[in-house]
Amino acid sequence: MCDIRQQDAGHTKAESQLESYMQWLTDTGTQKIPVQDWEKHLKTLGEILMALKTYLAKVSCRSRYAMNIIGCLASAQESLAAELRAGNLDAAEELVQYTLQPLLLHLQRDLYFWLFVSGHEDVMAAYRETQISALRQVKEKLPALLAGEFPYDVTIAVTAYNKCEYSRMAAESILIHTDLLHYRVELLLIDNGSTDDTLEFFRSVERAKVIHLPEPLGYPATSLGVYGAQGKYYVHFANDIVATPHWLDNLLACLNEIPDAGMAVPACNYMSSFQSVDAQYQSPQNSTAELDAFAGWYNETHGNAWEERVRLLPCMSIMPAVVAKQAVNDSLFYYGEFADDDISTRMRRAGLRQIFAKGTFVHHFGSVTAGKAQRTEDSLVISRKLFREKWGVDAWSSWDWEYELVKALMPRLPVRPGRSLWIDPEFCALPIQARDEFLKQTGHILQIYGAVTDQRFLPDAGGILDGAVSGRLQQCLRKLADESYDAIVFRRDISLYMEEGVIEKLLAALKHLLKPDGRVVFYSLNAEVLHPLNQLLQAVMAPIHGEHLVPPVSLFPGDVSAAARKAGFFPEIVPAEKSIPFHVKEILKQMDGMNPNACNQNIFILNNHIY
Repeated sequence: MCDIRQQDAGHTKAESQLESYMQWLTDTGTQKIPVQDWEKHLKTLGEILMALKTYLAKVSCRSRYAMNIIGCLASAQESLAAELRAGNLDAAEELVQYTLQPLLLHLQRDLYFWLFVSGHEDVMAAYRETQISALRQVKEKLPALLAGEFPYDVTIAVTAYNKCEYSRMAAESILIHTDLLHYRVELLLIDNGSTDDTLEFFRSVERAKVIHLPEPLGYPATSLGVYGAQGKYYVHFANDIVATPHWLDNLLACLNEIPDAGMAVPACNYMSSFQSVDAQYQSPQNSTAELDAFAGWYNETHGNAWEERVRLLPCMSIMPAVVAKQAVNDSLFYYGEFADDDISTRMRRAGLRQIFAKGTFVHHFGSVTAGKAQRTEDSLVISRKLFREKWGVDAWSSWDWEYELVKALMPRLPVRPGRSLWIDPEFCALPIQARDEFLKQTGHILQIYGAVTDQRFLPDAGGILDGAVSGRLQQCLRKLADESYDAIVFRRDISLYMEEGVIEKLLAALKHLLKPDGRVVFYSLNAEVLHPLNQLLQAVMAPIHGEHLVPPVSLFPGDVSAAARKAGFFPEIVPAEKSIPFHVKEILKQMDGMNPNACNQNIFILNNHIY
């Protein structure tokens, strides 16, 4: 066996040997090897770990956890050798299934990313596409894959790094509120290098399989359980979650109702992105009685309520296990921040639906483990940059849920199957919100199409919409010249699409694509309020809205209405509830002739007919 420690043999030879070791990690991590045959593999493993350790000490590698993974593997190697010597084949088999092989795959993924992908833009593009393609292939075969036989119905994995008091509440709540026998539950408790009583407690839990990592592997280790999981469905259960009555019943019912769902996430008391429920009860740290009473009522009466999202924050999530095995945490997001955005992006572009199971409530303490890194290491800012490094877009460039445009559109759509065109829908939150709300209100399907002027978002439209074209807006409209729509909706301000500041030409082109009773809907900043502050807004609003462009000009409502009437529309104006930031309003109050109470943004509905 050639040793990559011999650097004087040449860098190419070292790289070749490294690749052979990576392949060994993959093959040995995935093959079904009889437990009694593992003894001969342990010697090879020891040599590879020593070689990798020496190699990593000599090269520049940004991995934060590779050395720790090697340490955990060395420990697992020793434990397995001891079990084999003692003839404890059942214990040895469990160690291989849930610890050693998952760590082999975890190390391979970590090294592959940091040594071969990170810092290489062309390789990163292929890496992204490989991740999406793997999920897309699973989606195409999902019904057949789920029809197979599984040793367990559900695998529940709890990963903990210290905070034993929270892990105890999480595990005990699972045991109380989950019928482990009925659902044939496989319970995995993963101690991620804790230094408190976590491991001792985990080992005291009946029916649990305990995975002990002697060294912490960070947030990416929360995916470790999925490698060895044998359930049909896989539940990632954070250790700051408290389960409630009917939680698993409702989540399984949700996935069974939606055959192409990749993930479902419940509501909770503490979460952003409109995933929380305002609930009042005593903290479960004191007693779970009030929580159980509220959640028992809520989950029983709201259990079938769900809605599709393009992005989910999964303090707890359930996936088909075949999906979860292709949606493991990316090593890039070592803090855990934006790892959820990354998984949502992969699922969105693969065409897998993400479901907010808002009729299921669990308790979430929030930031029990991640809070310290946010305060001391600026992890949120760093991870946001890492997301952009991988995907080329800002994770916050498209808001999750925007009710105003949909609220304005819904009562004006005819009650019949409809077609809608969305201009620059970006992550496509608005189109699916409109589609689902239209179905709920009318019982009819609203088809959703896109015109994408920013190529970076075209894969999102391709995974979500019924169809999409791309190019400059006028090019897109020409491509769609033979189509007709009940509604054309702009997600971004109309000013961004005006050629030479002229809105009439744009409105005329849009009118040709509308059905006789169709309408155009868009935002427009109000020049009566904002024109004197345009330069200020360029500086203030850009960082608040991530990548969103601040319109180069704001328009007077009267001018927009006049242009609409000239193009043959019947305009309506709906004051938008959106408000400019508080500190900007304070500046407005100090400026002569400015009305800080005026609406800074309007929604225009240009109707093709009179109601």
